[in-house]
Amino acid sequence: MREDFKEETAVIRFSKATTETEEKLLDIWKQLFGYENIGIEDNYFSLGGDSLIATRLISEVQKTFGCKITISTIFENLTVKSLAKAIEQSEQKEEDTLQIKPNLEEAYHPFPLTDVQYAYWLGRSGLYELGNVATHCYFELDADGLDTECAETAWNLLIQRHGMMRVIIQPDGMQRILENTPQYHIDVTD
Repeated sequence: MREDFKEETAVIRFSKATTETEEKLLDIWKQLFGYENIGIEDNYFSLGGDSLIATRLISEVQKTFGCKITISTIFENLTVKSLAKAIEQSEQKEEDTLQIKPNLEEAYHPFPLTDVQYAYWLGRSGLYELGNVATHCYFELDADGLDTECAETAWNLLIQRHGMMRVIIQPDGMQRILENTPQYHIDVTD
């Protein structure tokens, strides 16, 4: 609690919580500010709020309500009442958000390239004078004591788990995820 604020001057209007969200948020504010008599209309800054308390408040809101708020949200909603409404609206938006569900029946069917993938594919086609060059990544790792068997197992688990690591580009410009691929072997030079 900041020493330059006293509880009797910090509490401007004592209004009790009227919703469950306000009650939970009020408990968080009481804990963070160290005051018992905080009302839902009391101002965040009048209670001694600052950016450090805001970061703690963000964390507590995430734990309690399971939604993410920002410092801007706090600074735009300086009372428990206002912030509770913002949290409720945030929760409603999360419920209304379109959920993407994979179509497992068509998981291994061909599908179009993205615009960037298509550009790379065209560049590889040999249609252009400076084309026919692949993008690639090459690196060497100099590591003493690396368990190569473990690294190889981890890499193969990644390949199994993430379909995009098993994608091939077909001659017609469509991509397809392979259902099964051979085990990948990491070359090692001692």
